[in-house]
Amino acid sequence: MICTYAKRTEPQLTRFFGLDNDLTGQATVFTSKIMSEDPFEDKRTDEFRVKCAAHRAFDDDASEQLFVVLEEAQAPDLQRTVRLYRRPKPRAIATYSPPVAPFQPSDVCFYTLGGHEVLLVADELNDAIHVVNVQDGRLSFARYLAPGCPLLVQPTALNTDTRGRL
Repeated sequence: MICTYAKRTEPQLTRFFGLDNDLTGQATVFTSKIMSEDPFEDKRTDEFRVKCAAHRAFDDDASEQLFVVLEEAQAPDLQRTVRLYRRPKPRAIATYSPPVAPFQPSDVCFYTLGGHEVLLVADELNDAIHVVNVQDGRLSFARYLAPGCPLLVQPTALNTDTRGRL
């Protein structure tokens, strides 16, 4: 499984952050530079391995030093897990514990909210988006985004556009 997303676009250069997972309990984290329109002409840089289960989603922060992985449910646990990593360490430095249980995260996204970078976690089971503070290698619940919004039903995806808008 390969997941990538466009991180930065400059003239003649597009940068991607990626996570390859071959279901062995390890994944390769990499930054890839696309130098032409041919998608096979990319150059991987900053490649290293981390220990994680099959991932459902991931994102990296603005500094590109921290990244979060939403690990897919594995039997017998069956709960998805949100873990924070610091480049290039192979093990997670923090795991997100939500204020309510049960909790079923479906996507993660770093986002600038009120001038402060936070992690957003979509919780499809509770029809909520968690705003999570990321400080000193810890993940802590801050609040819900748009609590009680009738249009927020089973959120499954979080993305930002090229201008950083959600």
